[in-house]
Amino acid sequence: MIHIRRSGLIVFLLASVMLTVVYAVPYKISVYKIKSGDNYYKISKKFNVSIPILMDWNTKVNPWLLPLGAKLYIPQPSGVLHIVKRGDTLWDIAHAYFTDIDALAEVNGIKVDGILHIGQKIFIPESLFCSVANQDGHFIWPTYGYITSGFGWRINPITHKGMEFHRGIDIGAPMGMPIFASRSGIVQLARSNGAYGLCVMIKNGKYLNAYGHLSRINVVRGEYVKRGQLIGRIGSTGRSTGPHLYFELWVYGKRYNPLHYLPRTRIMYVSHGREKPVGGAK
Repeated sequence: MIHIRRSGLIVFLLASVMLTVVYAVPYKISVYKIKSGDNYYKISKKFNVSIPILMDWNTKVNPWLLPLGAKLYIPQPSGVLHIVKRGDTLWDIAHAYFTDIDALAEVNGIKVDGILHIGQKIFIPESLFCSVANQDGHFIWPTYGYITSGFGWRINPITHKGMEFHRGIDIGAPMGMPIFASRSGIVQLARSNGAYGLCVMIKNGKYLNAYGHLSRINVVRGEYVKRGQLIGRIGSTGRSTGPHLYFELWVYGKRYNPLHYLPRTRIMYVSHGREKPVGGAK
């Protein structure tokens, strides 16, 4: 009888271990209470998590006025969650973050061709952001999508009457998809900005990039951001007809067509002998 109970206990323990492995997650969330003298820079250094990631996890906290005692959610390691929606595939998620699908699958303990379930959480470490983005120039594509409106003259998209000069490019993408710094630099503006809606402007020497119509801003004015760092999320704020990124490039104070500076070669993912294109105009 004792032998049977011990055997049953062993089976139960083995089953528990197996379930732990199956449901193990590649990250943990630390909860930190804001103290006197805290700011995002200090907290970022303390936990080795970038400011954009802190802001992505704590959208209701004002980065300029951290209330004492308020809770901050801090991912370890630094990274973001993608909540699977109907129709999502691992390819889609890898494309959105310009990352390697095999690495993403390995981090999450799933198969590349495995079925994703609505509501499933996929963790994307910050170290994987833009890890396979095209590196044939100083700029990278700021978001994964297709050009819906180019630089130059076009029919007014709001009134559908008359012509107007479009001073940047529109990149269509689903609401909430990530936006990355196309080039490293100092954040000059991070707020609502008229027709731009929620807008980020980043300057580096003679170059200045504007990112418009965001649903969320993940940087603060004066912050230095590296190329490929998360700076916000796709939205439709300001003068917009739907979710997309408005991307503008200034060189020595004059606007230029961003397509002349962005990578022209379409990025290719190679996984298990198959290739899939990423980025660029359709």
